[in-house]
Amino acid sequence: MRVLARPTVVEYPQTEYVLAVGDSITLVPTDSGDAVVYSLLHCSLPEGLQLNPDTVLFGEPTASSKQQSITVQMESDVDIVRCSIVLRILSKVTELSTLW
Repeated sequence: MRVLARPTVVEYPQTEYVLAVGDSITLVPTDSGDAVVYSLLHCSLPEGLQLNPDTVLFGEPTASSKQQSITVQMESDVDIVRCSIVLRILSKVTELSTLW
């Protein structure tokens, strides 16, 4: 019999991210415990971003988007933990215009 460690935390290095269209990103979370399933909870990712089975958020945004909250859920046979981050995707033009 295998005893599962109760998941206690899943978190990303920051709670807020501002990205630009076309910028590549890979966010690797810190987690603990034995997860069976990782998923997004009642939300979707900006176009071009994906969540792999190990909760690594990666990709290149293809369109700008307003600030949006993303909730990642880590579920085991023992418990569920959640983590939220905020993403905002700027267009390249917007990013350059803020420099002047």
